Amino acid sequence: MEGPYTLVSFVLGGILLLLAFLLQQKKSHERSSSSTTSSIPRGYNWTLPFFGETFDFLKDPHNFHLKHIARLFGETFYASLFGENCIVVTTPEASKWVLQTAQHYFRPGYPRSVTTIVDATESIYQPQFHSRMRKIVGSTLYPEALQNYVKYIDAVARISLSSWKFKKTVNLYDEMKRYTFFVASKILCSLDPGPELEEMALNMEKVKNGFLSLHIDLPFTRYHAALKARDALYRSFKKIIDCRRNEGRRYNDMLEALMLSDEPGQKFSDAQLQALILSLMFAGYETTSAQLVWAMKRLHDNPEILEAVKAEHDAIRKSKLKEDSLNWGDIKEMKLTLRVIYETMRTSHLDVFIPREPLQDLEYDGSLFPRGWKIHASISAFHLDPKVFPDPYKFDPSRFENGGPPPNTYMPFGNGNRKCLGSEIAKTQMLILIHHIVSNYRWEAAGPDQGIQWWAVAIPKGGYPIRVQPR
Repeated sequence: MEGPYTLVSFVLGGILLLLAFLLQQKKSHERSSSSTTSSIPRGYNWTLPFFGETFDFLKDPHNFHLKHIARLFGETFYASLFGENCIVVTTPEASKWVLQTAQHYFRPGYPRSVTTIVDATESIYQPQFHSRMRKIVGSTLYPEALQNYVKYIDAVARISLSSWKFKKTVNLYDEMKRYTFFVASKILCSLDPGPELEEMALNMEKVKNGFLSLHIDLPFTRYHAALKARDALYRSFKKIIDCRRNEGRRYNDMLEALMLSDEPGQKFSDAQLQALILSLMFAGYETTSAQLVWAMKRLHDNPEILEAVKAEHDAIRKSKLKEDSLNWGDIKEMKLTLRVIYETMRTSHLDVFIPREPLQDLEYDGSLFPRGWKIHASISAFHLDPKVFPDPYKFDPSRFENGGPPPNTYMPFGNGNRKCLGSEIAKTQMLILIHHIVSNYRWEAAGPDQGIQWWAVAIPKGGYPIRVQPR
């Protein structure tokens, strides 16, 4: 008789736990402050235990946002994501409040899997540490330094595209990742292309694949594979750091600036340096490579704009020999191409969510943002909102003529004290690579449009394979 009773007890226990979870979820959703009329934004009352609406969100985050707004939950709504209570904001005003106006009352709210993979020290996301890092890294990205990078980026672009003349088909996303990873590695650590860098790129890919995995360190999980890849990258970075200390040579790159930081009693430890390199390296290549893929797709799908861009770059090449490198003056002449990049970033679902966590209960526009909850600022939601950008799905670079969109309606690099430091270098990389592609190649999609692959960044599904041939 013990077996059936054990089974009944197990089932009843499971039902009681489920009811307790649902009751807690309902109470959390209805939470409000007794001293204010503000309340938790509306959302679905009942969702799956633990997983909540995560599967729906991961499947198509843009449609997820539209569906919640269409159900009259409003442009600020409640959602249960990644096992946590979340509030999603989808307007320029609310996003500016979260990311800039009230930024000192928030901390980053990245999933635990992201923070533990990138930073074994669990220190680089702390406010004081982050402010110090921004000050140092920012000093290496001032305009004069940026101009010095142009010649190297131009050389990497030529090398990256040199094999295309022997190929009929390339996977554009794979090609762009390789290009942007080489550029990021040079600017960060003065690393040149070679077998060691190729191995680092493979490990970086494994790290990326673990970011949205469950935080479970077992041998068969993506999270475990990401940790192993992270440790391999850490060993490579430690070797570089030790080498530099023994050499006494100057490199004039970001790593040198971080190593020479001499604020009293605040030198970065080797473990912190390794975490910083990994964080900056990922930020410096993944998003930029995705935007390059979208830019080439948008140009292909809009032939009139492509012809105008070609004319812009043909005019630049006329004043140069074929082997001449681009210079800063040439970059400044790429005005139409820059508008193409801006419009690409607006339409490519960049920044589906930027996660933050309130340090205390906060109120905004009648909504309560409880301490410890996750707040997702969705930049892409208002980039594709017809109230902000008329006919939002039309690719129209002219939106950025005559001063461009109104302030705080266009935030492809975020906002506030955590706005992307590498925005100018990212745009420069894109301008140079587009120049070399449109000046030397014609291309077309190698297959039908298959939709969007959303994670870790949004790209055309399959990486956008293209057929190429010299112009």
